[in-house]
Amino acid sequence: MKRTITKAAACTILSLLLSCCTVQTYRHFVYNAQEGESVLIPDHHTRRFYRAGGKTYIEGTRTPTIPFTPTYISDIVGLNTPIREQHKPKPGAEQKLVYKEVEEKNTEGTPDWHLKDKQGPWLEKLPERARVLHTHSRLATEDFYQGKTYVGLDIPTRPMQATAAAWYNYPLAAAAFVVVDVPATVAINGVLLVSSSFFLVTTGFECVSDFIHILGRKS
Repeated sequence: MKRTITKAAACTILSLLLSCCTVQTYRHFVYNAQEGESVLIPDHHTRRFYRAGGKTYIEGTRTPTIPFTPTYISDIVGLNTPIREQHKPKPGAEQKLVYKEVEEKNTEGTPDWHLKDKQGPWLEKLPERARVLHTHSRLATEDFYQGKTYVGLDIPTRPMQATAAAWYNYPLAAAAFVVVDVPATVAINGVLLVSSSFFLVTTGFECVSDFIHILGRKS
């Protein structure tokens, strides 16, 4: 009996240490009150380059963006975690084609495109007599993968900031955190803790003591 209690305690501690499930529905309301701006670069199938006056330009779409959040329910079941840093165009917002000069460099034997001036503004108009340039060279990771986005590549030009909608979304976020997130997180982790401990004990696994013993024999 004493051995079983000790084993259950060890399994409980192990389960507690491994349990990290959190419910964060409050983010849904926080993100509803945020807006930024990015230049979105299409995927390689529709990406456009132009050549004019001995210079090469890449085309992008400048648009207001919002955080990509699917639904409130997806937050509850934890589906939002991998995509919380992604952006998507703000519905109904104005979108404008813009252009940036790029230069081709040979990196580790493979040619790729780099932004000529990372900090400079995007051009709203191409130089005269610009023509489409067909190229198979890739985009440089450090220049074009600055952000994460739902559509294409995302180069932020204005960080996410609170909008006028924050006055009611932020209180809703606080309420969701207190009423939904904290109780749900405690409940879910409690169920995981009890069920995993019960499973480990009933299957005869010795948890920490067996693990340490196995490591000792291997060393």
